[in-house]
Amino acid sequence: MNRALDWAMVITLCASFMYTVSIAFFNEYLLTLGVEPSFIIRNTEQILYHSIFILAETILISGVFFFPLLIIFTGVVLVSLIIIFRFYKTKKLFVKYKKNKANKKLKKRRISLSFGSYLDRVIIFILKVFVITLVVVFTMIYFEKKGEKKAHRLLTKIESNQIKESELLTKEGVGKILLISCGTNNCAAIDVKSKEIIYFENKITDNTIHSFLREYKEE
Repeated sequence: MNRALDWAMVITLCASFMYTVSIAFFNEYLLTLGVEPSFIIRNTEQILYHSIFILAETILISGVFFFPLLIIFTGVVLVSLIIIFRFYKTKKLFVKYKKNKANKKLKKRRISLSFGSYLDRVIIFILKVFVITLVVVFTMIYFEKKGEKKAHRLLTKIESNQIKESELLTKEGVGKILLISCGTNNCAAIDVKSKEIIYFENKITDNTIHSFLREYKEE
């Protein structure tokens, strides 16, 4: 039962992390392009599917070097702090041991050791929370920057007229538009001539599917 709960917690944390990564990337991408994120509401499947793609790409490109270094650094910091606190605790215990009478030495030593063990657990827990918080914060910042860079690449591509005809959709009354993203109900596109953002109802067509899939492909 406990093992099942542990696995459920791990799965929940992983899903939450993936959800956060996708939201950070996607919202910054839309905001940079001038799209209001609240208009493009995605379902859970879309969010998790998107996060798998961007996480896989990140792991392949930078994870081979970054994550091992992070693990090593975290381990070194934890071990160093534990050694420092243990040294301080041992020194303090030795001073108390010298000053007390023989019949009280063992009792105080046991109390100190018990408190020291509890202190170690508290310190390690605080350090774990601190490290996890840092990882989450820097991960969000990193993926926000990735979303922003992708948006800037798209804008540069539009400005330099490098958009292929096959990537464009024809919107009645507007002309050629480039699909930015689709949610469950609405889509957002950009007029390649006026650079105006256009919102419209999500009606799936072959071209829409093609452009929608292209959204998840890093250029």
